[in-house]
Amino acid sequence: MRDNDFSAQLTSILAKKPDVLWPAAPTNEAALIIQQARQRGFKGPILGGATLNEPSIFKLSGGAAEGFLTYFPFNPFEDRPMVKNVVQKYTEKYKEQVPAFVAYGYDAFNNLASAIKRAKSTERKAVRDAFAQTKDLEGLAGRYTYTNGSDNQTPSYYIFEMKGGEFQPWKK
Repeated sequence: MRDNDFSAQLTSILAKKPDVLWPAAPTNEAALIIQQARQRGFKGPILGGATLNEPSIFKLSGGAAEGFLTYFPFNPFEDRPMVKNVVQKYTEKYKEQVPAFVAYGYDAFNNLASAIKRAKSTERKAVRDAFAQTKDLEGLAGRYTYTNGSDNQTPSYYIFEMKGGEFQPWKK
């Protein structure tokens, strides 16, 4: 069961006069938290983590997410040909801004395909070992380099602000 009413939590939090809110919740609940916080007069910044980079948060919040700040490693405004191509095709087909999770899925699939191709096998150990040797593989979210099976050694992150129903690069 999902919570829809965050009055008790927000009353308690807002009584402490916070400078900023960070709704640590899935997108649907975070949208409601943002909406209800604004309805209660909270005027400060609202921040979200990499899990709250779904453009639908604006609509789900009834527009209350205007000014919402978040970050993610995919920058749909980047000028690289790979990014421009995918963004163009996605927006033509779905008529909406590309969610970061689309880029994550795209990159995950391409990372796996690259590892299988380099391993010349689909055998688990061979693919794992090929992943560990990935160096400077281009993806939508930047370049991927792994060492000995660890996390990507070359991550990048961008800060975005919700403006007019879409995420835009944040300008201080």
